[in-house]
Amino acid sequence: MLIKRRDFLKISSLATASLLMPNFLKAMTFDEALEPNQKILIVLQFIGGNDGLNTIIPTRNDIYFKERNKIAIQNSLRLNDETGINPALSYFKETA
Repeated sequence: MLIKRRDFLKISSLATASLLMPNFLKAMTFDEALEPNQKILIVLQFIGGNDGLNTIIPTRNDIYFKERNKIAIQNSLRLNDETGINPALSYFKETA
């Protein structure tokens, strides 16, 4: 059976979250720990799953395109004169 990474993360994240949660975050599980309607920041760190050069792309660096000719992102969303962001991550550009 072939499972895509995205599906695996959806299925397993809730099951493993409680086991991997640091003790200082467990205090936040109490109902009275957060005020109603309070904004919450959730940070997920995946090790080995992100290619930083294909997330924030050095658009004016010829070496990037030469060395990564098969995987280079050609049509990145412009962040500034030197860098762009992967088009699949357009949400982050909109909220930045």
